[in-house]
Amino acid sequence: LKGNKDDSEDLLLPGDCDICSEGRPSSLTLQYLTSGQESLFQGSRATCGAQMYPSTTITLNDQNFEVVNGTVFTVLGTFDASTEVTFDGMSDLDCEFHTSCSVPLVAGDQIGPFLVLDGDGRCLPDPSGLCEICSKENKNRPLSLTIRYNSTGVNSNFQDSIRATCVEGMYPSLATFEVQNKNGFAQQFMQISTGDEFTIVGEFDAETDFIFSTGDECFIHTSCSQPLVAGDQIGPFLILECSFTPPTATPSMFPSSSPSLLPTSIPSFSPTALPSYVPSLAPSAGPTSIPSSSPSGEPTSTPSSLPSTEPTTSPSFSPTSSPSGSPSDIPSTTPSVSPSAPCIAVDAAEYRCGNPITARFNFFDPLPDDWIGIYPCTANVYLHSILWQYTCGEAPCQSEGLLSGEVVFERLLDINVAGPHTWPIAPFTTMDGTVNRCFKAVLLRNDGPSVPPYIQICESTEFIINENFNPGCGIIP
Repeated sequence: LKGNKDDSEDLLLPGDCDICSEGRPSSLTLQYLTSGQESLFQGSRATCGAQMYPSTTITLNDQNFEVVNGTVFTVLGTFDASTEVTFDGMSDLDCEFHTSCSVPLVAGDQIGPFLVLDGDGRCLPDPSGLCEICSKENKNRPLSLTIRYNSTGVNSNFQDSIRATCVEGMYPSLATFEVQNKNGFAQQFMQISTGDEFTIVGEFDAETDFIFSTGDECFIHTSCSQPLVAGDQIGPFLILECSFTPPTATPSMFPSSSPSLLPTSIPSFSPTALPSYVPSLAPSAGPTSIPSSSPSGEPTSTPSSLPSTEPTTSPSFSPTSSPSGSPSDIPSTTPSVSPSAPCIAVDAAEYRCGNPITARFNFFDPLPDDWIGIYPCTANVYLHSILWQYTCGEAPCQSEGLLSGEVVFERLLDINVAGPHTWPIAPFTTMDGTVNRCFKAVLLRNDGPSVPPYIQICESTEFIINENFNPGCGIIP
């Protein structure tokens, strides 16, 4: 059967990356796709074939993974001649593929539901073809970095584990973290999952710290004494691009829908140690938790105190209401963001009428009178909100705007007295007779005089409010 290797190798084309060209790997990175295909190279050596596969829990090499269509995961360990795959509760789908290297194991080949991406870093893009952002020879530090999150962390190809403590290992499948760069400037990113992209803005220090909600932390090097390269993944952070001009958009606070990975055989967080039976993949193999050698500074707090006075007017809302008061005047500077800049998020996709709604915001150019309103999803000209409050709560911020924070909508505040504001927020009947249950939170500011329409800085993803039998929670006719 050894002759099969030669037959399979005849199928290799220039540019194909055979992971087995350097012998059996000690790790394989795969993407799970529910529409299976026959391997181009493994033939009868692979019984994982062309059929539909479910979202489920699978086991490979004694490691469990929860997978849906698109999930990317890495299998570690010493591989047998054949790697068996078992499907939880569906033994008729159990299959195997060949890993002894008597036939090629090629990046880009799909074996049943498994698209082969890489093994031991052998098929990563050629660093010479990547885009260098900065290095010792080019110390022009960027003013923004766009990053893609991957809960399966890897070691950087360019930054050693002393200069970058974000290293290989498993990170949270759904991560909330704060990023600190120069002068303690902090940005918060919430519910980030594998495949989500976000942008860090501001002036970068020698080290940019990532502080996770678990209390663990790590950093990447951004002083340019170590190369910072687009296309390089540093721990869970794949560097995509940078900008050397001030950003015109704000950091993303909420993720797009994308599959994420959490191997169920590994604790729910921290770059975890490789299994004890697996040799270290590199001198800087993942530690049992995010290294404690990273800077220990705590996140700096932003101003949150409220002034003792309250505005005498406020914005108001009703689908058919006439204009009423609004927050006090602020400078007529239009914020330098696109109308859809993602800098606000709510804490759920669906609410029961009367449940609190928490809106978290993060905007790099705030003003003291910025405010957040709840609107129907159909609103695109922002007149009177259903309910609103300042980013600092019941009154404008004292001296400067609040970069990031959260407000909770759970009752009518004194500032909501003027105008037909309502709480609880309930579904309502539209002009065409349909029922609207779709709402969004919008970060806004005034343009000169305190009259609508107001300037939209950014808006949250849409969320649903469902009616119930509590007082005020029926469908508004």
